[in-house]
Amino acid sequence: MNISNKNKALIKIFGYLVKDTGKLLLDPYIGNASSIIEGLVINSKNFYDEMNKKKLYELYMGIEQLDDDTEKKFTKANLAFLIKKFMQDDEDNKTHLYSKLAINISKSDIPDEQRIDFISMLNALTVYDINFMKKVYIYDIFDIKGFKNTAEQLLKITESQEGREIKSINKLYANGLIFEPNKGKAAGQYYKPTEYLKKFILMLFDSQELTPDAIGEHGKNKSDIFFMKNSEYMSKKEYYDELVINSLESLGYSLIINTEVYGPYNDKSSIYISIDNDKALTKGENGELFLQLIIKTNEDVFFNRKNISPDRYLLSLDDFNKRKMDNNKDTNEIKKILRSIIEELKNQNY
Repeated sequence: MNISNKNKALIKIFGYLVKDTGKLLLDPYIGNASSIIEGLVINSKNFYDEMNKKKLYELYMGIEQLDDDTEKKFTKANLAFLIKKFMQDDEDNKTHLYSKLAINISKSDIPDEQRIDFISMLNALTVYDINFMKKVYIYDIFDIKGFKNTAEQLLKITESQEGREIKSINKLYANGLIFEPNKGKAAGQYYKPTEYLKKFILMLFDSQELTPDAIGEHGKNKSDIFFMKNSEYMSKKEYYDELVINSLESLGYSLIINTEVYGPYNDKSSIYISIDNDKALTKGENGELFLQLIIKTNEDVFFNRKNISPDRYLLSLDDFNKRKMDNNKDTNEIKKILRSIIEELKNQNY
């Protein structure tokens, strides 16, 4: 929806700062925090050169693009302080971040001192610092391919020996944006984002800008269940699909079905399932035929928490095979058993 400028709440405030008799806190050069500037673009020659006029115009246009007619809880003093800090900032490619911050904090209910702090932090952090902060946030929120777990991800990026990254870490820490969850422990020192960082970064970026793809990384394949397509499965694919795969999907579980070895560096699933490749079928004491499934939790597969051999679970095939011969595709009993096993494993305490 196209909204005229007269209905844009923050643009109104911006305009008042220019046209009213109010004071605009813009002048960082003479040490006075309150220079009166009337007709900002037309009459600014005595205060700012053409570059600064262009810079201020770009901020105005950025806010104008993002603004809407929703209520803005942003005082003239707040916006004036933001403009002052913006004009003091040497990095022109942060303009869109100031525009975004102006809009988002004006829509929020955060207290005035926090608004001022967010504006000051944006001014204090370089683009490099902000991109590094973004990486820390994404590495904490998402499971990234190539890493075993979140701790390994964060350790990789915060134990850097690269000079600029060390500077960024120190600045983020000094501003209360990261902390050490394992502080005082002998090993595994890494930084995590504070709740303050999480709130601040959402003032600067949209959710689609805070994904692994946005920083050139790839998130892990995620599902409830990873099902291994081994040679036994492939030899009777149609039968096993009807028996196991369709049953799992109809229960509402999300599946990754893959021929590659399941690994924590690419995939994250709660449960691993495969048909026993060595001995798919076994008979009970009464001659009843069973399918042997290997079903394990992610923790058992990769971290060997229980230190036991693979868990085999049995599915009775006699009833299923009889129904199949009668062209009855009911798998309720199979689904009941599968759900019971899976939910029991997922709820185990380690």
